[in-house]
Amino acid sequence: MAGLRPSCWTPPESPTTMQPGPSARGAGTLSPTQAVTGVVETIQFFLSEALLGRHFQAVELGGREPRQGDLFLFHLQRPGAAWLGAHVGVYCGQGEIIHFEGETPEAPGPGWLGWCEGVVSKQGRRPLLRSRRLWLVLRRRGGVDPGGLQRRVREAMEADPPRYHPAHSNCLHFALRLLGPPPPPPGQVDVDLAVAADSG
Repeated sequence: MAGLRPSCWTPPESPTTMQPGPSARGAGTLSPTQAVTGVVETIQFFLSEALLGRHFQAVELGGREPRQGDLFLFHLQRPGAAWLGAHVGVYCGQGEIIHFEGETPEAPGPGWLGWCEGVVSKQGRRPLLRSRRLWLVLRRRGGVDPGGLQRRVREAMEADPPRYHPAHSNCLHFALRLLGPPPPPPGQVDVDLAVAADSG
């Protein structure tokens, strides 16, 4: 497992992701309303994508290799947290999955609901599948730019990890930012090229 170190990394915006709450790197306390909003947004993603397939589609890999940008959804390991959704990792090629999680607090109790240190790691897909129960694999409709994904993965692995919060700065936010913006529809590309030719 490879961790993150030097220089702070601010992931790029993604049009299909929820935004983390304020002070993602600070240890501020969220109001109950903010915490509930973050949880609802995370649950909405899993309902809209895992069940309805709005921006992603579920894929059965069988014996085939995943594509770069495929989202691997694992059952949560923490007892009683299954209602929050799933742990999400991004397949980044060469048999590896990159994912983001929070360090487990030493003291027992509800502390895991607050901010904590984040950890970004890249692990082999097969070892990860042995240590976690796979729920689903999602593939974004329209695809992912492999070059952009690799650049963002390198930046994430070379930078300090952001702070982690289960509702406002979690594995899902991290994964969607790695994917970056979706490519424009083919028709839009044709129109853009025609406009550029007319103005040239």
